[in-house]
Amino acid sequence: MEIQLIKTDAQFEFTATNNQAVLPICASPSLGAVQNGFRPMELLLVSLASCLSIDVLTILYKQKQDISKYTVKVSATRKESEPPVFENIVVSLYVWGTVSELKLDKALALTKEKYCSVYHILKPTAHIQTQYFLNHEQ
Repeated sequence: MEIQLIKTDAQFEFTATNNQAVLPICASPSLGAVQNGFRPMELLLVSLASCLSIDVLTILYKQKQDISKYTVKVSATRKESEPPVFENIVVSLYVWGTVSELKLDKALALTKEKYCSVYHILKPTAHIQTQYFLNHEQ
């Protein structure tokens, strides 16, 4: 696995590439950066949401569950002290389709217990709460 980070013309803006896709990254506005991309800590939340999702969906697809729509929302707070790591993270999965709630619950549990590497990286420093909403009206 290899990525490359390239500074753009702006003072605190970068692009990251894995030779397949390009991702804009920027620093905090407190450093004078314009919000033209993801900040590094936001990328950790994106990584958590996508890692959990890939694992949960893999399990559900193997169990022949019919998912018509899938969304994840993540909110987090950071510690006030240095380094300001995540203190609390709430991951909310919204799943629509013909899906067994028992199978969804089990898939999420397995993902957290066994499969999601990003979850296990963040778990020692942050309290991570997960919840799901099945065929929920938003």
